[in-house]
Amino acid sequence: MRYDFTCAKCGGNQIEEVVTNVSVSSVVIEIYEGGEIDYGNTSSEGDDCGEILYQCRDCGTKLEGVESPDDLWDYFASNWGPIELSDGGCIEPPELNNGTILRRDVHGNTMEIREVSDDNYPEWLDMFTA
Repeated sequence: MRYDFTCAKCGGNQIEEVVTNVSVSSVVIEIYEGGEIDYGNTSSEGDDCGEILYQCRDCGTKLEGVESPDDLWDYFASNWGPIELSDGGCIEPPELNNGTILRRDVHGNTMEIREVSDDNYPEWLDMFTA
């Protein structure tokens, strides 16, 4: 899912994941004048990774209650609403149906439109995140 994020504090639009108590090592590929370095493969170590948090990349404001990738998904998915159709029906957002995108008609009948495993699922998901 692409996301649309605007930090309430600074207006920044990027989220970063921060993992505490992890040692990270990287292979140095090339060193340039002025101290710039190109890195290769990166590995991390640590039995107890500690806390995972998500925050605004620009100012560090934490996304409250978001402590895992699943929480991050829920944070954005909870803002989705159904897409109203001209015939009175709607397309329901996937978080209501374990990831399945459904069409609901005016009588309440549902029909599966896309499941997570479908090849073009991301295109349908984009309707809710655009």
